Amino acid sequence: MRYPQLRLLSIGALAAVAIGTFGACSPKREEPPRTSTMQTPPATTSAVAQRGGNLIDDATLTTKVKTALLADDQVKGMKIDVDSNSGTVTLSGSVDTASEKMRAEQVAEGVEGVKSVKNNLAAP
Repeated sequence: MRYPQLRLLSIGALAAVAIGTFGACSPKREEPPRTSTMQTPPATTSAVAQRGGNLIDDATLTTKVKTALLADDQVKGMKIDVDSNSGTVTLSGSVDTASEKMRAEQVAEGVEGVKSVKNNLAAP
């Protein structure tokens, strides 16, 4: 052989290319499955649940008060708007007399679950 060093160099280069090629084709490492790290803090969850519970309770309370006003003979319940928030009932609208205004407040106070009444009824 004329150039034995060239032959050794060629074999070495070929071996380096082969090792590099096979190394690049090696299987990828498997990554662990990704999981969501977004979690609602317990305080926020309970606050939302509490708020949702209040909405249901307020709607129920509003219905109970309105029903009681409609059932009362001394009050014209159709002219009275009822709203509630955390047990506080607000009466608004108009009534014909001051006694009807007071009676509407008494009826609302008598409903179970009512903590206080804001009487914004207009009377002559």
